[in-house]
Amino acid sequence: MLSTRRLVLLPLAGLAVAASGCVTIQSTSTAQPESMGPVRLTVTACASESPNCAAGNTASLFQALDKAGSDSTFKGQPLVAVRLPDGVAPPDSFNAVAANSALIPFTRSGAYEAALQQLEPAPAGERWWGWVGGQIGYGRRTAQSFTYTITVPLPRPADGGALPSPMRWRPVVGARSVSDLDGLPASRPVDCGTSADDLYGGFDEQGGSDVTTVCVSSPTPDATRGYLEAPLTDFGLTGETVTTPAGATASVLFLATRSGAADGATAFSLSVAGGPPGATVTLDRTTASLSAQVTPVRATVAVAAGTPAGSYPLTVTATAPGKPTRTATATVVVTAPPAPGGGSPDPAPSAPGAPSAPSAPAGDRTPPVLRATLARVRGRVVVRVGLSERATVAAKVDRRRPLRRVARKGSSSFALATRGLRAGRHTVTLVATDAAGNRSKPVRRTFAVAPTRRSAGRR
Repeated sequence: MLSTRRLVLLPLAGLAVAASGCVTIQSTSTAQPESMGPVRLTVTACASESPNCAAGNTASLFQALDKAGSDSTFKGQPLVAVRLPDGVAPPDSFNAVAANSALIPFTRSGAYEAALQQLEPAPAGERWWGWVGGQIGYGRRTAQSFTYTITVPLPRPADGGALPSPMRWRPVVGARSVSDLDGLPASRPVDCGTSADDLYGGFDEQGGSDVTTVCVSSPTPDATRGYLEAPLTDFGLTGETVTTPAGATASVLFLATRSGAADGATAFSLSVAGGPPGATVTLDRTTASLSAQVTPVRATVAVAAGTPAGSYPLTVTATAPGKPTRTATATVVVTAPPAPGGGSPDPAPSAPGAPSAPSAPAGDRTPPVLRATLARVRGRVVVRVGLSERATVAAKVDRRRPLRRVARKGSSSFALATRGLRAGRHTVTLVATDAAGNRSKPVRRTFAVAPTRRSAGRR
């Protein structure tokens, strides 16, 4: 990172502005000591082209000093940053451990984060976090590497389900010179320049030709725009909205979901609370294990006759020793009971593909809740749907004409016709419409069609 031109033209002892040496990411690792617990992100960085350290994005101070045979030491500060998903908040400060066991304190730098976001914007759903290290003395005889670990708690997804695994992250490292005599104090804000060339190649903060700061000396620009993966295990609960008349019995579906590796040693105890006043509520199971990826949990709600119309929360709570508590709240919408002699129950569809529309209470404005998964069963693509109420489900593959089926409340499934589809990935779009005309949010899923032997032979 130090200007090699100045090393040639000036005596090393009289060098006023010197960087702490370009740094390179040597290794990274992640760990989640406890399932559902915080994730540890560890980075080891080393002086570029020092023994056992790869080259970085810019010239190596170690090599310049080594070639000159100099044992001079220069003041500098390491810079570290990490890009994380929104909601994942690392600590404001931490200590790195140098190869000689010395501690290097790091503190948050809003200026560094803003510069990274301006010159190398984080993708949607992610953000940069940055820290400035304490002042160190660097030379070819000093410690050539340091390691830091940041521990990040897992955020809760908006729907209450399990956080997807793996978690994406991207660390970067840099360095800058420190010289009070040259107006480069350790307390100054981080300045990364005005272009990507400045960000990765370094620049002179005072407008000269010498490099005083390199904000990202490692990894390369392409790698910085990419990401690493941190495997994790998480667990969550989601609930649905169900509409039922007073005096009837409703079935409310909750889903206990796990992401990442299974943890067969952990089982959650389930309990339920709330619902319409005077209702009898029971669960079809009392536990959910982290060994299963998806566990349906069904609550049966016997609504008392005369219950006032309205929306009533129903909460399932999952607890396990040493684990965070998870909860999900469903909504039971109670409508007025049908008038005496006011109609018959919903008829069953007369034939597949040409069903009759379901009926619904008058004034119903609650859209159905639709969940869907795809599965391969004996070569066919089977759509498995979960509905909060009986509704007509329209399934469209890519831009083809929609296939319609009437599905009952709860779970059901039907097969998709894939004949004539080209090899590659295809998108299924599903929308549920109840008898009152309320439409669910679209649900999209993808599946792949493998090339046939004939089509593969024509390539």
